[in-house]
Amino acid sequence: MWESRKPPISFKSQPKWVGSFCYLYNMKRVFLYVWQLPQNVLAIVLIGVYSLILGSPERTEYKGIRYRWFKGWKFGISLGYYVILGDFARDRLDIINHEYGHTRQSVCLGPLYLIVIGLPSCLFKAWDRLFHTPERGWTPEKAYRWYFSLPWERWADKVGGVVRV
Repeated sequence: MWESRKPPISFKSQPKWVGSFCYLYNMKRVFLYVWQLPQNVLAIVLIGVYSLILGSPERTEYKGIRYRWFKGWKFGISLGYYVILGDFARDRLDIINHEYGHTRQSVCLGPLYLIVIGLPSCLFKAWDRLFHTPERGWTPEKAYRWYFSLPWERWADKVGGVVRV
């Protein structure tokens, strides 16, 4: 019965290289997903937890990266193929591209990303929030410049195409 049915689209008319290209493209995506597996797993867990707390996020895709926008979320996190942002950043192309830069770092570093980029980024952001306060003589602009002058943040800006003045 199934043998007598013809598929709605004939793949025989395509050149052989089209199928090979699609296969290689998908293999590359699978390899990169596995290469960044710790980040991707952590992102999926965080998205699940934040969804329970903050509600379901809006989903978009930009340059092949999955963005999740949470209402009321005040941070940006880039983990593998996922970027988690609050709607504060919706119109901030510098933040969107900066987080995209972190995804490029993740591709370069693979499983080392969380140690080389993620951990220092989180620790120094916590330091910034705790100690760079107006009571200690820090303006928001000065704290902003300090944080984005850190080497891993400058690298993310560079590969994400962000120019800060």
